[in-house]
Amino acid sequence: MPRNLLEWNRAKLGLFVPVVLGVAIRLAFLLATAQVELWADEAKYVYLAVAWDRFDVLLGSTNWLWPPGYPIFLGFFLSLFGDAGVNAAKLGQVLLSGVVGASVVLIAQRVFCRRAAQVAGYLWALYLPLIGFTHLLWPETLLLAVLLPAVYLYIGVLQSPDPGAASRLRLVASGLLFGLACLVKQVALAVPFLFSVGLLFHSRQGRVSKRLLRAAFLLLATATVVVPWGLRNAEVYDRWVFGGATAGQNAWLGVNSVYRNFDYSFLAQERYLDQHPVNRWLLKAPPQSFWKRSKAPNLIDRSSENFRQGREFAHKYPGYYLRTRVKKLADWATPYSFFIRHFRLNLYTSPLTGDGLRQVLILASLLASMVVLFGAIPGLLWCIQERVQTMAFLSCLIAVLAPVWVTSMSRYRTPVEPLLLVLAAGFLTGINRPWPRKGLATGLVLCGWLLLAGLWLTNSQEILWELQELL
Repeated sequence: MPRNLLEWNRAKLGLFVPVVLGVAIRLAFLLATAQVELWADEAKYVYLAVAWDRFDVLLGSTNWLWPPGYPIFLGFFLSLFGDAGVNAAKLGQVLLSGVVGASVVLIAQRVFCRRAAQVAGYLWALYLPLIGFTHLLWPETLLLAVLLPAVYLYIGVLQSPDPGAASRLRLVASGLLFGLACLVKQVALAVPFLFSVGLLFHSRQGRVSKRLLRAAFLLLATATVVVPWGLRNAEVYDRWVFGGATAGQNAWLGVNSVYRNFDYSFLAQERYLDQHPVNRWLLKAPPQSFWKRSKAPNLIDRSSENFRQGREFAHKYPGYYLRTRVKKLADWATPYSFFIRHFRLNLYTSPLTGDGLRQVLILASLLASMVVLFGAIPGLLWCIQERVQTMAFLSCLIAVLAPVWVTSMSRYRTPVEPLLLVLAAGFLTGINRPWPRKGLATGLVLCGWLLLAGLWLTNSQEILWELQELL
């Protein structure tokens, strides 16, 4: 083998060392949490998976209809391994996390450089908030395993100097993966639409007619995967739903006069409302403004009616609604995570709860989230060389931030956290580099940091209260 080819292969393999490390770490956490109890929606996902495995039926609930991807994923392992299917599914998630890590590395290399790719890989390998989702039964790992490769393929199209047949194939593959992501969590539905707009305004894609054609490739490929699920819902519920019907339940939880955030204990929420003057002002609800859930017989109508009541509530009490959105944005940007929440719920057992290790893991998780959020802001506004790539990151961020207008918690940030790792790595590896995009961007970065600090202060009371109980 030629020397230069051997060196090239070693360099490529070196990029994926952190991916192997990250999968090994996640496997170690899986072994340490083998007996962890199913909690809240985890048990509901298993119930849906059992119904799919035993009766070939995809069930809804009294208040929501989830997309079918994750119950089918769990049902596959239950059909193969029976009672051991739950642990087998978790092992599957650990292995799928390797796709997430590889996507992080490849996106960072494509957008920044090889060094940034290595840093992004190690950030992902050690990033505890994402590690938690590989040994818990939530759909985030499966979502990221199909969403991030789609983003990588799309960015490759943006960078292609010759948008020919290869670019069209990448767009089709990206659209198919976006469709799969929509069948895991409906938060992905907005991304292909925003990305298609990016194609329309990207001059490298040729004349307007060619840009329209490429945008159509992306959207039609997405629709190919999503439309059959919509047809199924039209047959079962006589209503068209292409992702899930969860907006109504979320509106009842998040656009109402009672503040709820499942990150924190209810005791902490009650206590900080009395002690934190800012939050007392943000969340002071109008008297007798609480609204009850719909009792419409059709599940989709029930969700639509609840969402309509949420809109009417927001129109009737606009001041309260906008104040609570500040709190919801703070809940989205909180350094807290489900990984820490499981310690608070006493669901983790030895060895994770051993002397000193529990405290180290909790503080490391908090610090990791803060570093990544802090570094992602200049990574986005300073360090990306091409504006079309900036728009791709912004599109993902906008799609994931949209639910804040309804409800929020730390889990809602997870679909974009790998991209935040990429942006933070771009900043950390380029701190001393004379980036060309500073000027106005410097002011925006400072404003972003001030906003982030304000959001952290908004949630500081409940975080400190939780830490007092945990440490």
